[in-house]
Amino acid sequence: MIVPRTATPLVREPEPQSASQAARTQDGAWRHGPSRPVAYFRSERAYVMLGDPGSGKTTTFQEEAGALPDENHYITARKFSWVNLDRHQEWRTKTLFIDGLDEVRAGRSNRRQLLDEVLRRLEQLDYPRVRISCRFADWYPSDQRELAGEYSGLQILRLDPLTTSDASRIIEAKGRCADALLAAAYESGIDHFHTNPQLLNLLIAGRTGTEAARSKATLFKNACQTMAREFNTVHQEAALVPATCPDNIVSAASQLCAMLLLTGKTHISLYRSEVGDPDDCLPLDDVQGEQDVLRLSLRTKLFTGVAPRQMTADQMTPVHSLVAEYLAGRYLADQIDDPKGIPAARVLALMRGPDNEFVPTLRGVAAWLATFVPAVRRCLIKSDPWGILAYGDTHCFYDAEKELLLTHLAAQGETAMHFWDLPDVAVAGLVGPDTISTVRRYITIPDPSDKIENAMALVFRGVAARTGM
Repeated sequence: MIVPRTATPLVREPEPQSASQAARTQDGAWRHGPSRPVAYFRSERAYVMLGDPGSGKTTTFQEEAGALPDENHYITARKFSWVNLDRHQEWRTKTLFIDGLDEVRAGRSNRRQLLDEVLRRLEQLDYPRVRISCRFADWYPSDQRELAGEYSGLQILRLDPLTTSDASRIIEAKGRCADALLAAAYESGIDHFHTNPQLLNLLIAGRTGTEAARSKATLFKNACQTMAREFNTVHQEAALVPATCPDNIVSAASQLCAMLLLTGKTHISLYRSEVGDPDDCLPLDDVQGEQDVLRLSLRTKLFTGVAPRQMTADQMTPVHSLVAEYLAGRYLADQIDDPKGIPAARVLALMRGPDNEFVPTLRGVAAWLATFVPAVRRCLIKSDPWGILAYGDTHCFYDAEKELLLTHLAAQGETAMHFWDLPDVAVAGLVGPDTISTVRRYITIPDPSDKIENAMALVFRGVAARTGM
């Protein structure tokens, strides 16, 4: 790890003393404890690590688990949900690092019953020491109550964003000039991207793009174009790299990412197995399209080998979930815009679960649809305002759409825990040249409600993020 990561405990405030206070805090207020190195929490029996997409949760868990390999075991939440525990009784005495709780909620009829299955499996192991990671937007107040019922003293941690110093060390380690790159990002108004490791990587990759990155969407576009021109180390042979337009490669990669996320698969097999492919594998032969271009896209840095086979060429997965969600959103948006494509209503129906809410693994895709397809933007804002702000890019929203988003965000008291932990890259998109009209209208209200005050607080946070205050 180039820079050691730190985490901040989220501490529950005392219970409210009055009914009015209770109404305002919903499940109680949260305050931040002192930030500590992640290693400081190794003595804890159980903790939950929360972070935004791309914040480095997986890398941090892998590093922590690897620090004491005889005592720890890293496993994805998806695998933990089905692995035969009878064959792993040694886990009873280990510390389990269960990564990506949000990724196993797809398809559940009631995703608010968050930890039932995980807790049942932990019970079979006599409740060993455990660490669980989850995206902020997919962690609810009821989660903490349910998990703490079996793990007293449970710690809820927020993985801290990178500092400017952290970002500079990472940029320099990648052979780039940190001062020049961060200065260029500041001039483009996206300097706040450096606080997120994956966005920082995209910022570095996207510097070769032809269009200045002044928004999250442009940053992803530039970075994906760059990665589409670069090939994985296992595919460097010239014979395997025919001349193909990068736009076609990105389009093929977008289709593959959409197929993976819509089917709940995790990786793509280039060659169909004679004994059958596992349930989490999508055979490339099953994907309609130009097989040569689809296969070529898998050889670029938009995809990576599936551990522990990173140096083989048979199974590939998107380089990061952030990239997969962006590309899948782009592909579905193109399908909606194409007169011969798929109607918007059908696309949205495919993305919803039995409870009519977006499948958790598709919330990021829905957020990018809101960015790319204005026709469905208001519908998506009303369905999942938090997901739209946290995962997509609202810079292109019209003033009325930003106000609608603010209204629905402020009304969601149950996410108060996350309300003040929104990353700068998210809230900055709420602010634009037309925001002044919204501010002027809000500040003239004689007795503003809690919802109006919350909306104003978000606007001011967005101003601070855009201006570096």
